[in-house]
Amino acid sequence: MSDESPQTACVDSKKFPQVRPRVLFALVSFHPGGAERQTIELIRHLDRTLFEPLIVVLDGTGPLRGAVPEDVRVIELAPIVQNHRLSRWLGRLPGCGRLSRWLAYNQLLLHEKIDVVYQRVYNLTLDLSWPTWWRLIPRVSVCVGDQQAEIERYAKIHPWVSWRFARWAYRTADVIAANSNELRDQVARQLHLPAEEMVVLVNGIDIEQITELSRQDIPLPEIASASTAGHAEPLKILTVGRIDEAKGYLDLAQALIDVARRHPSKPMIWSIVGTGPLQERLQQLAKEFPQNLTLSCWGSLSNPFPSYRWADLFVLPSHSEGSPNVLLEAMALGCPVISTNCPCGPQEILEGGEYGHLVEPHAPDQLAQAMEEFLNDPAPARALSIRAQEHVATKYSIQMATRRLEAVLWKLIDDQQA
Repeated sequence: MSDESPQTACVDSKKFPQVRPRVLFALVSFHPGGAERQTIELIRHLDRTLFEPLIVVLDGTGPLRGAVPEDVRVIELAPIVQNHRLSRWLGRLPGCGRLSRWLAYNQLLLHEKIDVVYQRVYNLTLDLSWPTWWRLIPRVSVCVGDQQAEIERYAKIHPWVSWRFARWAYRTADVIAANSNELRDQVARQLHLPAEEMVVLVNGIDIEQITELSRQDIPLPEIASASTAGHAEPLKILTVGRIDEAKGYLDLAQALIDVARRHPSKPMIWSIVGTGPLQERLQQLAKEFPQNLTLSCWGSLSNPFPSYRWADLFVLPSHSEGSPNVLLEAMALGCPVISTNCPCGPQEILEGGEYGHLVEPHAPDQLAQAMEEFLNDPAPARALSIRAQEHVATKYSIQMATRRLEAVLWKLIDDQQA
């Protein structure tokens, strides 16, 4: 299947079934993350006259549970595991967790009479590969990141065996999708998949909703400690996402230190929305920041969008991405952006720097230079941000993303019934 088919296909209303096809959307949890937010947004906008969406989740906790529409049933996998004797027994054995989940998913697919399964992220691809293959249920498997890195991160057996299993898991999907052209090509190379048969389903943003949410109040950090005696207006820099080394936070920290030292009279606040394993180390490093630079960690916010309004500048310092929602969100809300040109996504979203400043990953000096240019003259970046808003509205609306997905789902159901 080419990447153009879901974007040009339309749903034939004459083929509407009397009973709506049931689409199972799989999630790991309801904790804030790009995959979780995007899946819930797609569910919210899915045409209920065509499909009946359900959610299965491994961990039913997290603030995003409140964002699930009231008409969508949430099924937690843990009780199914506990009520299935063999699944429960396997779950107690070392290294048999996936076998246990396979049986539980298999039971769920049969009991709920699922017509199509949609899942994102690597672990869910592995979890749902055998049950959907065994039940002959069509599956849409969306890649959202570097698959080789995922294999290495989660491999519990020899990496070559893990690679073979990952390749099989994707090849058993009826539709293999990626959320950017660059990621599609990368995944095809990594797993020896035919790129021409993969689909590109770009992420979508509900611009109207996040604009409304961005107007809500948030507790702003104290800026007094970052101000000089003259109470100069601080430069407010924002990053959003999991705090780990792959996101490039240490690069940004070094860049900010350099800029702060070169501009000692300019107070600067670096605020992070998110949590992660690098947070404690980053907070220790912040104790040695120049006096005019302050770090403020806001944790995970159920509504992060007011933070984009608060910020003067959004920075994405990542070493690797898939198609970063946070970059789209910042652009949609008119916040000037600086991003690394990391694989994959930023180059495609910003169209080579047409809508924001691109720098090389692993390059604190380039980040520092880009931020210093903004500090000295923010007008060019703010002009780009106006164009970026229009670009996101034109190409990355959630309505367009949902229509593309609906066309893919409907074709699978149509083929299944043929």
